[in-house]
Amino acid sequence: MAFARSFRASGKIILQIIDRRRKDPATSTGALGMLMQARDPQSGQLMQDRQLIDEILTLIVAGHETTASTLNWTWYLISQHPEVEQRLSNELNDLTTFSEFDDLPRFLYTRQVIDEAMRLYPAGWLLNRKALHDDQLGEYFVPAGTEIYVPPYFIQRHPDVWEEPNRFNPDRFRPDNSKHRHRLATIPFSAGPRNCIGALFARIEMQIHLLTIARYLRLRYIQLSPIELDAGVNLRSRYDFIMYPEVKIVGNSEAAASDLDP
Repeated sequence: MAFARSFRASGKIILQIIDRRRKDPATSTGALGMLMQARDPQSGQLMQDRQLIDEILTLIVAGHETTASTLNWTWYLISQHPEVEQRLSNELNDLTTFSEFDDLPRFLYTRQVIDEAMRLYPAGWLLNRKALHDDQLGEYFVPAGTEIYVPPYFIQRHPDVWEEPNRFNPDRFRPDNSKHRHRLATIPFSAGPRNCIGALFARIEMQIHLLTIARYLRLRYIQLSPIELDAGVNLRSRYDFIMYPEVKIVGNSEAAASDLDP
C-alpha cells in the first residue's frame, strides 16, 4: 500500500504528458500515442483521461519489473549451468544482424532457456480469481464470491507434472518434449480471458535481450548473499544478483574488455 500511495503521483505526470501531446499531435507516437488515438469499436469514443492514466500505469508496473526479474533469474540460472551457456553460445554463433521479428523463431534454444527460467521462477507466482456464481472445482463446491488462489510457482514445480521439477533443464521445452504436455502445465502469463496481454511482447523483449547480450558477454555470478525468494506482488530475489561480465570472442574479433565496467 505504501508503494501504491507513492506511485499514485505518477498519474499527474502522465496527465501532463497527455496534455502536451494533445497540443502537438504530431509527436503522439509510441504506446501513449496509440492509446490516445484508440477508439471504442462500438461507440467510437476516445479513452477518458482516467483510463489513459490507468493503462499507462499498468504498462509501467507490469511491463518492466516482471520482465527484469525474469531476466535476473535467467542469467543466474545460465551462470550455474555451463553446459546451457555453451549451447546458447553455439546457437548464437550463427547470429548476424537481424531486423525482423520473423528471425526470432530460428533461435529455439534461446526460447527454451527463457521458458525454463519462467517455469522455475514465474514473476506472477500467485494468481487469484473470484467465482461469480456457484461452481464446482473437482470434488469441491465453490460458492459465489469465493476467492480462488492459483499458484503457478507450485504448479510448475509439481512432481506429478514434471520430472525432476527443481532441475533447470531447457530441453523440457523442445518441441518433441512439449507436444504431449498439458497446455496449463506452465502458466507464467496466467490463462483464460484474463491472461497477460503483454505475453508476446515480453517474450520478444526477453529473447532479443538474450540474443544481444549472450552473444558478446558471459556473465559470472558472484555470490555475496544467499539465494532467497521475495514473494511479493512479483517473485523476486531478496538480494541483488552481482554478475561479472567476461567478453566472448565473436568470429575473429574481440571486444575490448577494458571498455566494460563490471
